[in-house]
Amino acid sequence: MKDIFSGVLIFLICGCAPPTADMLRKNPAGVYSFTVNDDYHAVYRKALDHAKNCYEGAVYGNTIRIRGEADPANGKARISIAHTRVLDVETLFAIDIARLESNTSEVKVYYALKRLKPVAPLVEDWIKKDSHECQRSRVVLECVCFLYK
Repeated sequence: MKDIFSGVLIFLICGCAPPTADMLRKNPAGVYSFTVNDDYHAVYRKALDHAKNCYEGAVYGNTIRIRGEADPANGKARISIAHTRVLDVETLFAIDIARLESNTSEVKVYYALKRLKPVAPLVEDWIKKDSHECQRSRVVLECVCFLYK
């Protein structure tokens, strides 16, 4: 019984990343930003499609959830990539896309852990080079991830 209780306790306190994208934006481990010579909505669709193709669903026994929302009135869009468990959610990445001019957009990729820093530039490759690189193994979180913050 003691072993079961210890396992459940470790499971409950394993949170490594912020639970919401807004919390991540306020306190990221880092931010990767770049500009794209394309309309913000086209950039948003491409980033969202690549994120879903790379990470959504079960990845190595973990569940990754992708959420996206566009705000055409303001020329902005947001995407979040979160790791979900039975009792909690950890947002790993938040991607903000904003129209700067008619055909130029700014993209900011907020990442929750230092070990995710190499994954953030992949968003730029998805958009500019139509890359399908994912680095799934870096995105899967373990309970010891607090050591990487």
